[in-house]
Amino acid sequence: MNIYLNGRYLTQKLTGVQRFAFEITKQLHECYKNDLIILLPNNIDICKSYNDIQFNIKNIGINKGHLWEQLDLPIYLLKKSKPLLINLTNSAPVLYDNKISTIHDLSVLYKNWYNKFYSIFYKFMIPRILRNSKKILTVSQFTKKCILVNYNIDADNITIIYNGISKEFEKIEKNIKKENYILFVGSNNKRKNLGNLLKAFQSLNDSNLTLKLIGINKEDLKNYDINFKNIECLGHIYGNKLYNYYRNAKIFIYPSYYEGFGIPLIEAMASGCPAIASDIDVFKEICDDAVMYVDPHDYNDIKDKIFFLNNNKKKCSELVDKGYKIIKKFSWKTESKKIVDCINKI
Repeated sequence: MNIYLNGRYLTQKLTGVQRFAFEITKQLHECYKNDLIILLPNNIDICKSYNDIQFNIKNIGINKGHLWEQLDLPIYLLKKSKPLLINLTNSAPVLYDNKISTIHDLSVLYKNWYNKFYSIFYKFMIPRILRNSKKILTVSQFTKKCILVNYNIDADNITIIYNGISKEFEKIEKNIKKENYILFVGSNNKRKNLGNLLKAFQSLNDSNLTLKLIGINKEDLKNYDINFKNIECLGHIYGNKLYNYYRNAKIFIYPSYYEGFGIPLIEAMASGCPAIASDIDVFKEICDDAVMYVDPHDYNDIKDKIFFLNNNKKKCSELVDKGYKIIKKFSWKTESKKIVDCINKI
């Protein structure tokens, strides 16, 4: 029997949620081969950041975006006698119930981090996706607790699927010669806390240190009052090139107010880069004591922790060693087996 997978994410940029979906899709393809059919809208190209795609892809429908997902996708599946549909991002067709769905986080519920339409849409969608899915996947104990607090869902119906370490990050290298830069990998969403990071970095006033921002373009920072001296906006970078930026960074910093998981932190640890992270529950769950924690609301605390790590080789080495131990538990192959178990039970 064929299993179908919602492949709309392949038309989107490869950010954290899409990274999860892509890596899990690769693992499920290894398991099911051509019995796993990836459904995509017609007349839309796969984003160039996804390489080495060997999936069994079928293009369907006449619409695109959310309209394709909510109309074309369920109509096609109903004509196929309602096979199982796997959804790996925060969205799924609400009128189709033979599905596994994934909720990465509930950030739309908490702060004004998104535009009004986006927030209203997902506040409407999420409870309906949760109610009529055969199984719910999520990426941390933290997010599972958030779901249970906010919605009347059976805890046994939620399976935690951690993110994993991608192929480029699997090689462990020690005694790497570091360059004098701090690295941030993320987006310009308000919950990523770029404002306090930029204030902290500029208040350091260290001409020997550079802040490199991956996933950020210069125009993303037009609303910030900053001097771009020693700040580099590098845009989107993937694969081995991204790994090299992590590997050569003196410090990685991730000062988010809220996350469902935090893939960049495990990528930093896998690359031998000492990390500073927000003192929030999900990061403690993922990183334990392998990073240095900071108050994301206090840019002076961020500045002080950067200064401390930048001048403390012993602490950096300690964090790197702990990080290498932590990342052993994050495997796409291991986590995908949990999804196979869910499929088998359904």
